[in-house]
Amino acid sequence: MKSNAQYKRILFYKRYIMKLTIIGNEEIASERLNFIISDLKANAQCQIELKVNYSWYMGGMYSSAAYQADERGTVDLSKEIPVKREYEIANSMGLFAILENEKGRFESKRDRDYTKEYILCTLSVRCDDEKVSRTIKRHFSQSDVSCVEPEELTGRYFYHVDKKRRNKILLLGGSEYSMNAISPLAASLTRNGSDVLLLDYSRGKKFVPIPIERVQEAIQWLKKEETDQLCVIGMSKGAELALFSASKFVGIDKVVAISPGEYIYQNPWSLGSSWKYQGRRVPYVHLWVLPILDFYKNLVFSFLGLPTGYLISYQLGTAMELFKRKKRIPVEEIDAEICLIAGGKDTVWQSKKSVMNIAQNRKDKNDKVYLYEKCGHVFDIPFVFGSNDNNGGNILDNMNAGEDVWKKVNDFLQG
Repeated sequence: MKSNAQYKRILFYKRYIMKLTIIGNEEIASERLNFIISDLKANAQCQIELKVNYSWYMGGMYSSAAYQADERGTVDLSKEIPVKREYEIANSMGLFAILENEKGRFESKRDRDYTKEYILCTLSVRCDDEKVSRTIKRHFSQSDVSCVEPEELTGRYFYHVDKKRRNKILLLGGSEYSMNAISPLAASLTRNGSDVLLLDYSRGKKFVPIPIERVQEAIQWLKKEETDQLCVIGMSKGAELALFSASKFVGIDKVVAISPGEYIYQNPWSLGSSWKYQGRRVPYVHLWVLPILDFYKNLVFSFLGLPTGYLISYQLGTAMELFKRKKRIPVEEIDAEICLIAGGKDTVWQSKKSVMNIAQNRKDKNDKVYLYEKCGHVFDIPFVFGSNDNNGGNILDNMNAGEDVWKKVNDFLQG
């Protein structure tokens, strides 16, 4: 039998065995979590590491920061700022914001089904000689969602297998012209009950004008099945396409334009028009060779760690355009309700000004306008990759805005 002294020693040691508690929906990749480390010594310092591995990558991302426990021996990441100020405001997902690529191979699968893909998040805590780790598996959509690439269109269709009548979303990415870049977002949008078509509207030919009739074809394809409403979501250059298409085609109930422009602009990959309509090139605001100057500026800014973008080109090109009124997107002709979103520190183009002017031109409409003054150009699906400030804003504000934007978009779609 153990003596009283032995029992006391055991209780003393157990008192400081670390516990890691995760609060929130662990299974959904875009859901916020909170991490609490308890049973530490009062004011002890611990090192927390986060490693994220992706089912479609050979490689992953990594972040690390040191935190100090409070007098109760607890570190609550929703209340604590890192000791070395890797980020400046308490945020339970701050380690996700500062994720960076790990050294070594970072190769990816060409074909990916994001209804099946997932991310593995491993949180490891070290304090003195103790270590505790926890790995969670997070998905983008639910088990009742599947994905196909339609024969009639170039894109990916994320749909619920029960075939019930649902809202339909047509998703248009930006000038990256890559389906893989926003497929996680497309899969995630199905969680609130919509079926989503991610349209590859460029079909890999980004140097030539793109017929906007491809959007009309996608609308007609989605409406083959009964739907409560059809919404078009566009981001950046895709927002330009979404607004312009909605001014030409019927059958669209709602439009979400994220970081849009108010004009038809020059193709970012050539000196010509971005779009064709009824076989003719759509008139556009010329940027001429201004983007080349911004390109070299971006090289310098990137080296210095400053935000990059083409804001100067778009501002000067718009100011110098003599007939820009004829090249403005006629948003007042759009019958659909519109949700407009932009960041006040966008360095790609003047999206905040565009949103304000679009709203003014539709002041008698029942639209929604959300401006994030501290944020940049990109409103990514949150908590999957590291946040960035490459196109304006800062990493925490951009990540938080991404979380808030997609909640507001879902509310708009369901309203």
